[in-house]
Amino acid sequence: MLSSEKPESFGSLLSKLRSQHGLRQADIAARLGCDRAFISQIERGSKIPGSTWLDRLLIALGASESEAEVLIEAAELSRGTLRFPDGMPLSLRREFVRLTQCNGLPSLGSSAVLERKLSRIAPASE
Repeated sequence: MLSSEKPESFGSLLSKLRSQHGLRQADIAARLGCDRAFISQIERGSKIPGSTWLDRLLIALGASESEAEVLIEAAELSRGTLRFPDGMPLSLRREFVRLTQCNGLPSLGSSAVLERKLSRIAPASE
C-alpha cells in the first residue's frame, strides 16, 4: 500500500544534497551567479525553480543522474506537476491521481518506485 506520508520537499532535498556534496549556499550561488538569498528561498520552499534554473542548479551541485532524477521529480511535485513514466498504464495513472487527491501525495523516490508501488494496488490490465 502507498504511504500517506508527506513527501520530502524539493528545498529540503536540495539542502541535503548540497550538504552531502560539501557545498554551502554561497558556493551554489557563486556557481550560478545569483544571490545566496535566492538559494535560501529555494531551500525554504518559498521559491520553486523553473526548468532552466533547475538544470543550472543540478550542474552547480554536481548531481549524479539518480540525484538529478529525484530532484526533478521533487520539483515537479512541488510545482504540482508530475511526468509519468512512458508506458505507464492509464489505470495506474488514474489510481495515483485518485490517491493523491484523497490522502495527500505519497512519498516517492523515483518513477520506477512509483510504478512498483502503484502496480501493487492496481496491476496493469492495459
